[in-house]
Amino acid sequence: MDRSFWALAYAADAAREREYRALRPETAAGALRLVFLAGGAGARALDRLLAGPPPGFAIEPRNGGGAVRAATADGRALWLLAGRQVVTAERLEVLALGADADVPDGRPAAETLERIAASAAVPVLPWGLGKWLGARGRIVAGLLAACDPSRVAAGDTSLRPLGWPEPLALRRARARGFRVLAGSDPLPPAGEAGRVASYAAGWEDEADLERPAGALAALLRRPGLEPLRLGRRDAPWTVLRRVRAHAAARTDRAPRRPA
Repeated sequence: MDRSFWALAYAADAAREREYRALRPETAAGALRLVFLAGGAGARALDRLLAGPPPGFAIEPRNGGGAVRAATADGRALWLLAGRQVVTAERLEVLALGADADVPDGRPAAETLERIAASAAVPVLPWGLGKWLGARGRIVAGLLAACDPSRVAAGDTSLRPLGWPEPLALRRARARGFRVLAGSDPLPPAGEAGRVASYAAGWEDEADLERPAGALAALLRRPGLEPLRLGRRDAPWTVLRRVRAHAAARTDRAPRRPA
């Protein structure tokens, strides 16, 4: 079986078993758990899952093929949704959650956010280590000042080390009514799949289990409904280790020049 299947099964099991202490016990028991496959090929990963489910999971398509429900024999379930990470002309990362939006890399950030918002996906402008500083930080601040908070979300990540203050742009975005979605942001190296849902967003509210992507969009549009931040971000030394492992893996994958 392809390693990606094992990674998805590992991620699903990690998220399924993790109990979120910030939720009331009666809410956590029936919580809608969503994991967005927002890397380079979220929709293709869902197709592979449907073609050959990992051992121990029953996989059912949901919402017209844009999501799958992964369930175990004890009836506990996780919804996996397609997503997309888009790199803009300014070298900022933008997420499209809930659909594999047909938005190319390399376009201006404002256009990218608008195109994602016009699709079936939810656009998220996530914090990035070193990417919200200097000139790019000013671009991010301008985007959050110009965007409609009911159509775009901001993002926090486990890669913002514990003790690192929340960026001023995120604080200002929340004050303007933007929802700030926490995310685990697993990196490509082996073992990172187990971090899925270690840091996550949650709501103490009812959601449509049959249309999870639409449920997320509806929650984002509801005035005054700020998501909880569940789990925790990583310690600084853990972030450093993860970033170094990612950089080393990228170096190993780089094409070698002939001698």
